[in-house]
Amino acid sequence: VLSGLLGIPKLGEIDWNLFGHFLHPVIADVGHDTHGHHASVLTEVILMAVSVAVAIAGILIARSIWKGRGLAGGEEWAGKQPAVHNLLLNKYYVDELYDKTVVSGTWGTARSLFRFDASFIDGFLVMGSRHFTVASSLISGFFDKYVVDGLVNLTGWILKIWSRFLRTLQTGLVSQYALVVAIGVFALVCFYVVFRVV
Repeated sequence: VLSGLLGIPKLGEIDWNLFGHFLHPVIADVGHDTHGHHASVLTEVILMAVSVAVAIAGILIARSIWKGRGLAGGEEWAGKQPAVHNLLLNKYYVDELYDKTVVSGTWGTARSLFRFDASFIDGFLVMGSRHFTVASSLISGFFDKYVVDGLVNLTGWILKIWSRFLRTLQTGLVSQYALVVAIGVFALVCFYVVFRVV
């Protein structure tokens, strides 16, 4: 109330707007239109008069409804106007509207994002990468153990078997080598004679 009385605009030559001058350093000047002109004094006086008239009318209406009866008058009025009473009692249902729109929307969005994170990010990407890595490592291990190491071990096994056979042929005794050479020469002569005759 006091700041409103201290904020009366300039009327004539006297500038009554003490509160406006006090707040001028910290509040932007919004009392100008696009061309930088102030509203006329008559317009400001009319707006002030209308505001005061609305306030006085509200006081008079409230006084006529309650008629000085206090809470009893309020209860009587609530019985006559239940819809208006409920609207005012529930603060114009702003909290309910906010709960149904902003709060519910936020919770719905949060649940959707949680499901997306749990199913796609954690489920498909993270666990999918884990399953792919485990499967590829199993395949790689199998290939390394049975193909790469298997070929190496097979080569070693073949050489081991052949080395046993070849060790029996290489005894280091010259007489055995001479016998083998004699058998070989005899086999060649026989081969030559047989195919020569044919």
